[in-house]
Amino acid sequence: SITRCAKVDFPLKSLPSKTIYVPWCIQSLRFGFCPIFFNTYLSFTMDAKPFVKWAGGKKYLLSELHTIIDSIENLDVVGYCEPMVGGGALYWSIYDKFSKRVISDINPELINLYNVIKDSPKRLIAELHKPYYKYIHKSDPQSLETYQTIRASNPVMSVEKAARIMFLLRTCFNGLMRVNKQGRFNVPPGSYKNPEICNEELIMCDSTALQGTKIVCCSAITTIQSLLSDKYLVFLDPPYYGDKKFTDYSGEFSAGDQTSLIQCILRSGQPFIYTNRAHPFIVSQFDNTGTCIKVVPLRHSVQPKYTTGITEQELIAWRI
Repeated sequence: SITRCAKVDFPLKSLPSKTIYVPWCIQSLRFGFCPIFFNTYLSFTMDAKPFVKWAGGKKYLLSELHTIIDSIENLDVVGYCEPMVGGGALYWSIYDKFSKRVISDINPELINLYNVIKDSPKRLIAELHKPYYKYIHKSDPQSLETYQTIRASNPVMSVEKAARIMFLLRTCFNGLMRVNKQGRFNVPPGSYKNPEICNEELIMCDSTALQGTKIVCCSAITTIQSLLSDKYLVFLDPPYYGDKKFTDYSGEFSAGDQTSLIQCILRSGQPFIYTNRAHPFIVSQFDNTGTCIKVVPLRHSVQPKYTTGITEQELIAWRI
């Protein structure tokens, strides 16, 4: 008898992908009188996606946003820009459609995390595997002490800073990014049991997806103004208008801030998609501007108490 082993790789996507090896042994297959043993390896893919849970994330709205983007014929843009990137749900789902990409946020710790995942993913993975980041549940005294210690820490090196904020966003209440007036993270621990602090495959996958992307720590208005003559599809997802808490990292995103942002994108001439609560004040900002409007049910990832029992609507506005 003759035993033969074959390794066959069937990549379903080239970038970015996670290979999962699945042995497939067929011991009874015969060609003539010779038993053939196959050890076949199939390659599956992991798509890029947010590496942290994010309050206010737009994962639930992706189908609506994709429908708008896909309906645009001959979209004359060279790139994609997402100020106020947060968890970047839309970015991860469409980044490979654009040759140029810019993402930004005013939070330096979040932007540092993006940059470390882009440039030093293996160092971040090694750091997160240290026993220092072991966490079971907030009811476990050692885990609670670990959370409080890491939250109070102030590392200097970029990789350690990135590991700290990754740990906190993976274990804190609803993945909420909030700081006090001193700029210190002040969210209590969540109720997660054995949360996955380090998803190696996702970090490596997202690192690939960030290659060639410009990552900037600055305001949304500054980001939009920096695009100059190149045309970018800009996605804007500011804090919901009307929320009294958790509207910005360290304070309220005011009505004036909302107006300034909308006026900036309207004046820029850039194609854009904008989301917010469908409040009359926000809707009125787009009157007589040639902007398309759609209203869909709003889903909170962190439900404000004052909205309990209230059916809210989300505004999607776009002008291409």
